[in-house]
Amino acid sequence: MSYEEQITSIRMNKDEFFKSSKHSPLTPQQRDIFHNLDYYEPNKEFKFIVELKLFKQHVKVNIVTSKGNVQEYIKHGM
Repeated sequence: MSYEEQITSIRMNKDEFFKSSKHSPLTPQQRDIFHNLDYYEPNKEFKFIVELKLFKQHVKVNIVTSKGNVQEYIKHGM
C-alpha cells in the first residue's frame, strides 16, 4: 500500500469513527450531519521515520483530559 493510500485509509477510519462510534467526540446531533473532516492532500515531505527509545523503567504520567479529569498513563519511551 502506498503512503498516500495508507493516509487515506487512516483518514477514512477516523471519519467513520467520528460518524458512528459511541465513543465519538461528536454529539449524536453532530454525528447525524457529519460527513468527514477536511484534510490536506497527503505529502511525503511530512513523513518521518524515527527510532523509539524505550525506557528501562516505565514512567507514570498524569494527563488532564478535555473534560478536566486526570487520567494516568504509562510512558514507555521517547
